[in-house]
Amino acid sequence: MSPRRRPGSDFELYRRCGPANLYACKGLARIALLGIPHPMNRVPDIIPPLEQAFEAGDAESGWYLAYLHHKGLGVEQDDALARSLLEQCCSLGMKQACDALAQPSLPPYSKPVMSVPGWATAFPLEAPPAAGS
Repeated sequence: MSPRRRPGSDFELYRRCGPANLYACKGLARIALLGIPHPMNRVPDIIPPLEQAFEAGDAESGWYLAYLHHKGLGVEQDDALARSLLEQCCSLGMKQACDALAQPSLPPYSKPVMSVPGWATAFPLEAPPAAGS
C-alpha cells in the first residue's frame, strides 16, 4: 500500500466522529471501493449520510453512491441506478461523471475530485503543487 493511502486514518476519523461526519463516511466509501478489507467498514451505515449530502447537491457523494451500487457494496448491485446517479452528478457539473457516462460500460472506480475546488479526495489532504511546477 502506498504511503498516501492510509485507511487507518479514515477509520480513526469515523470512530471518533461517527456516521454524522460526512468526510469520515466518504473516507470509508473510498476504502470499500478500493477493496481494502477492515472490520470497521460497515458500508450500509455510511449510505444515509452520503444520500443526504447528494440530495443537497454534493456530486462527490453521488459518485460514491453510484460506484457502491455498481459494485453492490452495502446496497443491491444495480448498474441502471449507478448510471442514473452519475447522470445527476454530471448535471451537477462533475466532469468525471460525464466522462464515465461516455463509456460503453462504467470504468473502474477511481477517486473523484473533492467538492472543494482544487482539492483531491485523500487522507491526509495534500497541498496543491506550487505554481510553475
